[in-house]
Amino acid sequence: MPMALKLIKENRGITGEELSSLERGLGRALPRDLLEFLRRCNGATPEGNIFQIASQQNDSGVQVFLGSVEMLARRAGMRKEFGDELLPVAEAEGGNLVCVDIRTGAVLFWDHEEVADRALAPLHTSFAAFTQALQPHGPSDAELRPEDIISVWVHPDLRRD
Repeated sequence: MPMALKLIKENRGITGEELSSLERGLGRALPRDLLEFLRRCNGATPEGNIFQIASQQNDSGVQVFLGSVEMLARRAGMRKEFGDELLPVAEAEGGNLVCVDIRTGAVLFWDHEEVADRALAPLHTSFAAFTQALQPHGPSDAELRPEDIISVWVHPDLRRD
């Protein structure tokens, strides 16, 4: 099932050699839906988007989907804290990551500012469900009410007195 979100920079699909290297590095086959995504694009930049993090009553957005080489590199940095089960698949806002549990296929949000036992928040039961839930979102979608504005700074060169 294709995702509702458009990709503004779509890389080529994963090659057989890259797939073999990724699965060798993981020690197992990829979840089928993640593999199908990688066959279309091995790393991609989506349009502005938003996804809900229900357990944190918050939201975030995917900045870029990682390519297979970057996935393994990021995973190496997380293995000490989270073991071999997590595979980072996307960069989210604020330096956080979207990860897939390669045993179950579940998608999790990793908040790099939280301690290990609170750093992971469940998002969806599969990568396909996660990508389907991504909604377009950009600056014009933000609602700003006058009562939300505490202060404003205007560069002196932009002032018209």
